[in-house]
Amino acid sequence: MNILLHLNNPLGMGADRWVVTGFRDAFESAGHKADFFTEKDNLRGKLETFRPDIFITNIDIFRLDPKAADHIKAAKTKGLKVLFNAGENFLEHATRFRSLTTEGIADMFYTTYADEVMAGFEALVGRPAILIPLAANSKIHFPVSPDTRYAADISFIGARLKTKEHIFRNVLLPLRKKYRVDIYGPGWTTKDKILRALSGFGRRTKLFGLADWANQKRISVPLELERVIYSSSKICLNIHEYYPEGHSKNLSNEREFKIPACGGFQISDAVLGLERFFIPDKEIVISRDASELISKIEYYVSHDAEREAVRKAGIERAVRFHTYDARVVQIMDIYKTL
Repeated sequence: MNILLHLNNPLGMGADRWVVTGFRDAFESAGHKADFFTEKDNLRGKLETFRPDIFITNIDIFRLDPKAADHIKAAKTKGLKVLFNAGENFLEHATRFRSLTTEGIADMFYTTYADEVMAGFEALVGRPAILIPLAANSKIHFPVSPDTRYAADISFIGARLKTKEHIFRNVLLPLRKKYRVDIYGPGWTTKDKILRALSGFGRRTKLFGLADWANQKRISVPLELERVIYSSSKICLNIHEYYPEGHSKNLSNEREFKIPACGGFQISDAVLGLERFFIPDKEIVISRDASELISKIEYYVSHDAEREAVRKAGIERAVRFHTYDARVVQIMDIYKTL
């Protein structure tokens, strides 16, 4: 089968790049042909030349092409099935989501977020958003032997987002006074922030050569290094996004799955649904606030046996249940019912 995956910017530093790439790799591993639809592409042309059986997209498709609905309807007459990703901001696009149902454009809605986050979606749209969680990419996320060069007490791989800043300032950065804390990712240097601005300017003005150049110069962690960092660190920290008032947005992220898949021991702040994927204190350690996060870090950094037991159990759970290969099986089972 031909699978078309919507990814605006294949060279971007955002999580969507790695999520969609994970799905592509899993579809290809399952014997399908997969390709990206990007902001550089013509939707009508892509649909006509690639002729996908499944198109996995999101509400942004209508920003890229105001005539997207017409192009998709034309492709659906040839058998195309369309899966729309619904995010936590679905209320902002209520009219559009309802039209996707009434006009017969969307064959299925899905989400990567917990039911509590998506409460009200079914009542608004008339159909549920089926949970298809994020996952680890088994092609690149797997345990490797620890490397002493990356033997940190605590590691964090991720962008310096404003929605996480209070955890960075109150937990992560102060820990450097006592422990070896290694931080990787975009947004942590002035140089990277300038390159990000150049990339954004290039995309807005459709100077994609400039945007690609800036993205390629930005700080990133090579895929083969990411798994080494997680396997070599005592504690791999997972931090989610927060509203300005300090409440969690409860938005799941890939780190939940790829840390243990890479052989890491994970301590995470709390988000709705996380305990449904891993058993707290058995396969993952979860903290409810900054104070508890610090105390759990201080405990597990010096309790090797307890840390190792959780690490091994987390690996087993992630590798068995939480890869994109498993998500593709779920999608194909759903496809058979559409």
